[in-house]
Amino acid sequence: MLVVGGILVVILLLAGWFFNYMLMQNRLSRRQEQQRISTSLAFGLAILAQQKIQQETLADETQELTKYLQKPLETMGNLDKSASTRIRIDLGTMDLQKVLDEMVEPLASLGGFSYVIHYFCQGKDFTRIGSKYYPREKAGLIHLAVSTTFKKANASELVEEFHFVFKVKVTAALVPVLSKFTMYVADARGTADPYDVQASFRLNTVSTNQNGMENPSNPTGKPWVFLNAAEGSPLPMRLTELVESKRGLIYLGGGQLILGLARGSNHPGEFSEGHHFFKWGRGDGLFNRWPPENGIYFLQWDQGICSENTDAGRDWYEFVQNSPLHIFASRNSALKLLGVDLPSGKRSPTLVLGEVYRAFLSARAAKNLNPNTDPKYFKPLFLKYVKKGPPGDEEKYWREYTDLTASTEDDNIGTFVTCIDLTSRAVPPLTPREVYNASYASNLNIEPYGRSLGYISTDNQIADPLINMTSDPLIQFMPQKPSAVPASIFHTIPDPFKIIAGVTELRSMDDLLKGLQIPGSRTTWIINPAVEKRDIFDCLKARGLFDGQILNLQGWVYIEGDNALKIDKNLKVGSNGGIVLQKGDITIANQIDAKTGTGNSNHLQLITLDGKITVDTNQKVQAALLSRTGFVTIEKNVRATIHGAVAMKYFDLGSASQGANLEYDIDLAALPNLVASAVPDDLTEKKLLSFSVNPTPIFLK
Repeated sequence: MLVVGGILVVILLLAGWFFNYMLMQNRLSRRQEQQRISTSLAFGLAILAQQKIQQETLADETQELTKYLQKPLETMGNLDKSASTRIRIDLGTMDLQKVLDEMVEPLASLGGFSYVIHYFCQGKDFTRIGSKYYPREKAGLIHLAVSTTFKKANASELVEEFHFVFKVKVTAALVPVLSKFTMYVADARGTADPYDVQASFRLNTVSTNQNGMENPSNPTGKPWVFLNAAEGSPLPMRLTELVESKRGLIYLGGGQLILGLARGSNHPGEFSEGHHFFKWGRGDGLFNRWPPENGIYFLQWDQGICSENTDAGRDWYEFVQNSPLHIFASRNSALKLLGVDLPSGKRSPTLVLGEVYRAFLSARAAKNLNPNTDPKYFKPLFLKYVKKGPPGDEEKYWREYTDLTASTEDDNIGTFVTCIDLTSRAVPPLTPREVYNASYASNLNIEPYGRSLGYISTDNQIADPLINMTSDPLIQFMPQKPSAVPASIFHTIPDPFKIIAGVTELRSMDDLLKGLQIPGSRTTWIINPAVEKRDIFDCLKARGLFDGQILNLQGWVYIEGDNALKIDKNLKVGSNGGIVLQKGDITIANQIDAKTGTGNSNHLQLITLDGKITVDTNQKVQAALLSRTGFVTIEKNVRATIHGAVAMKYFDLGSASQGANLEYDIDLAALPNLVASAVPDDLTEKKLLSFSVNPTPIFLK
């Protein structure tokens, strides 16, 4: 009996222990299940917080996280938890409370629920991407501290802490070097033959009247009109200050280009360019060209080019109609690089790089003021270009001009020759006629384009503005003769934009695109529409980057394969970013609106690495456009307005049928810098930054 009793006691003890063990196991299982549910809830909260951060917090420049991520890498430090770093899912423009309620429903049996979420950052988590000269570009981590609390009636609170991180990438919507240019054309001549004179003048396709209006009797097209800086911006006259100012530069490569400047009268028209000249080329624009010789003063009057078929244009054209260059003296440029004369003052001077020269009419005259000569006085005598006579009889032909019977005012070329001994200067094989044409006759004049800056800087009141200018390097772009400066100067990347390793010249767009690094470290998304079997915009929608109307890229998107991108609906730009096509054409057939809210302006880059870009809308296009192998062209029935920048391999003359207004986005002029304190914030890439947060949180503990 004792044995049996002992066995029963043992069985009871074991049963009690087993029961307690089973209770403990049940509690542990429930606790583990609860932890799994709690962790899942915390993970869900982290995803919701990520959405709030991406869509709301980082869109607000006053938020602590935004201000922190905008800092240069070297000055970041840490961003600690505080009252201002708390994320409320149920507040703000993006209310996610309904989503949260559905997530909490399975845990209702645990009692009342509350949460607290904070973000924080550590400087050590961030590394540089892109160029060291734009130190605000970086990649790193955003930390999330998620605290959940469950309170059941008559029970203690259950508080749990979770730690997540998100990857974040900060990039600027600019293309290093190229974004500094209102327009960059790698090859504006369209031929490799440096001796092709027609190629040098190929951009002169526009016929205007003496007022700078389109010539209705001979419509040939309308030009692109440039606005390189904010209206009314002062013109710095030192090279460093000019380059560093918030204005776009211009580069036209491929060799020598000669651009005719349009005439502007006292009633300036839509395309007149009188501001390029002494006294705007109006009124009595005569000025002394050389010191007097034998009492004779040599005068010159520079005037823009207009159609020879207009009344005022015909007189000027007759001065040069016998010159070999006369065929280029009636059409002006399809590119109004420094703006126009409109009464609103849309002059927009900037530095023009490349072997670009300005062409205009120089009407030259002589006036005798020496009372000791015979004839003693004559009024200003305009000296026409004299063509060569028949073979073997050139001098006889010349004498027909010089031996004319003097008029009562003594104002024929013979009077001029009486006072100036051309024969003694005519060293064979030169003839007096050739000496006269080369030195004294009216002609189409050609000078470096930069010389216009001298006239503009002196309010067009000084005939030779370089006389009063300092020795600043800027004057090397303004010589009177095209051969005065080595051509290489016009192809050199100006400081401080010489930031791509091993690249010092502007000639090759491929070299300059090394700074883009897309595909590469600056890429936020890589998309292959062929693999996904949907078009580009549907691919963007799937990633939350496009909602059917607003493009919210928050960084750079690289599109793999051969794909066409067509914008045929009004497109709003909700954040900074860019789209880069590996191959394919881009067509813009509707407005691109980069304005969101009050005064906010975002920045969009549209780039094709192998294709062309066509603008087929009269609506404003607020985007920078770049075609590596083709051109940015305007459809023939369209006069486009592009607010941004344009870069292309070639220039399509067909795009000047109706022309374009090209307005530079001055934020793209961000200055490269290595030291954060060296450049004021508003001159850096700060306004161009985008912040892309990886949508998948990483659970640390």
